Amino acid sequence: MDNQPIKQGQEADIVKMVERLTPILAPAINDLLNEGRKTEQMRIEEERKTEQMRRSHSKNLAILLIGFLLIIIVVMGFLTFKGKVSGDALLFLAGTVVGYVINMIQALVFR
Repeated sequence: MDNQPIKQGQEADIVKMVERLTPILAPAINDLLNEGRKTEQMRIEEERKTEQMRRSHSKNLAILLIGFLLIIIVVMGFLTFKGKVSGDALLFLAGTVVGYVINMIQALVFR
């Protein structure tokens, strides 16, 4: 298509051409717009599902890790009670676990 300026008298021809094409093109344009809306809605729904699955996985992983760490603390506490492990080792382990849990919670909350 040429990018030449419209000359005097061509406006009427252009208006007639647009009036003839509008009934033909309007349904096609409307269909394209509807298809675009559907595609966007599907994309948004997929992103929502992905985010929901990610959060569920993160929650399950956090519960599993906290449970595992609690079992280790309980076993170490029992061994400390029996005198097999020093109290300093239990305190060091507890501090490390608390720092790890705080770091994990921070990662989950501020992600």
